[in-house]
Amino acid sequence: MCSGRGSCVCGRCQCSEPGAFGDTCEKCPTCPDACGTKRECIECRLFNSGRLADNQTCQRLCKDEIITMETLDTEDPGAVLCLYKTENDCVMKFTYSEHASGLSILTALKEPECGSRARFEMASNPLYKQPVTTHFVETDFNMYRKSYNGSVH
Repeated sequence: MCSGRGSCVCGRCQCSEPGAFGDTCEKCPTCPDACGTKRECIECRLFNSGRLADNQTCQRLCKDEIITMETLDTEDPGAVLCLYKTENDCVMKFTYSEHASGLSILTALKEPECGSRARFEMASNPLYKQPVTTHFVETDFNMYRKSYNGSVH
């Protein structure tokens, strides 16, 4: 009832998660899951894809205002920047902010970014990291003069 961010006391939600507010503690731009939750709404409302696109769930759950732009203002201190990798290796970016009126506003790119800029964005994302080291079997085995794949070098 309280979006997993609080408890019901006398028929009203008491939000306990730092940053959570709203009648059912549903608003929380600083919560760790904020980008993931809003991502599903971006996917279903803008691209008719994702987990919520199959039925009426999208219309019922995703009531936030979504504004699409050619470029995003990522410097707004009141907005949380969210980005994720799409299924065709592009990067979708959007910002999420709560306004004094209580409305959640999502500002999203019209289209995901693809190509070298997208790869750079994911590389600078602290949640997306490439492997730390790469080992080549031939080099490692040659160094120790061991056999591999049935042949000796």
